[in-house]
Amino acid sequence: MTSTSFGIHEWYGNIVQDLGVAERQALARRALEHYREKQDAVRDPCPFHASVAPGASCNKPGGVCSIQPLMKSHGHVSPVPHAVPAVTCPQRFWGDRLKLLRWIAKTILGSSSVLAVKETPFLRRLGDEVADSDDRNTAGRIDWLLIDTKSPDNKVAVEIQSLYFSGHNMGDDIQRYVGSSGLVFPARPRRPDYRSGGPKRLAPQLRVKVPALADLGIGTAVLVDRYFHQQMAQGILSGTPASTEGLHNLTWFVAEYQVGGGLGPSEIAYASLDESVLAMDAVRPMERREFDANLGVTLRKPSNQGTKVFTLC
Repeated sequence: MTSTSFGIHEWYGNIVQDLGVAERQALARRALEHYREKQDAVRDPCPFHASVAPGASCNKPGGVCSIQPLMKSHGHVSPVPHAVPAVTCPQRFWGDRLKLLRWIAKTILGSSSVLAVKETPFLRRLGDEVADSDDRNTAGRIDWLLIDTKSPDNKVAVEIQSLYFSGHNMGDDIQRYVGSSGLVFPARPRRPDYRSGGPKRLAPQLRVKVPALADLGIGTAVLVDRYFHQQMAQGILSGTPASTEGLHNLTWFVAEYQVGGGLGPSEIAYASLDESVLAMDAVRPMERREFDANLGVTLRKPSNQGTKVFTLC
């Protein structure tokens, strides 16, 4: 019998299956301290953040940068062939001195002299309890703002989206790696939570940010990994920008793990804001027959009575 679930792929920047047994066990001991947030825990550096800020340490408990599909067959655990990992930390996109941002800058700004500014405020709160502090008054920030220093009006906003995961926590896997000689298969199911990261988080942000940025004369790019892109409805994003001119449209940059483990440029796609949201939703309404059949199963199941099905009157 073969089982599949998502386990650790990159750990403090290391591909877990490329490490030796002693290296994995030592890393697990350090990660366990970090995961438990002990006062005296020494956090390992984040190689991706440190590429632009030397000495920067990992701020993600346990240090897991990405997760991958693992398969367990007859007690043996191995990565699922040809499956792509999912990035679970936004700083994973910062590697090699922001190489992926340089890709975006070259594509959109066409300049060899660009500044990258992190977390620029551009929305203010309008509620009754607006604070006096400018920082607390901020309602929205741009993940990264790329500015052409030779022509400062030439700018592009970049939104980066990684994914959380749902299911079993990482603490158990980390603990088991302390004494394991091979890859650890999760004790209970785990998977990347695309719907929380895409339709529920990124899509609403883009609906607010893209028009507001367009009013400032700034276009928007979105940077995601291959796993995220694969979950989107295919055939909506376009390979050419001809039909998507204007600041209310998006340029999608898809990064992919390369041979050797690095995360590098892969694909560029284009879509309007509405098309992008539709692609992220990646759902369709059920046909009436399918809807009625599913509802019938719910209504007839004895265990649903009083738990999912209630008599009101």
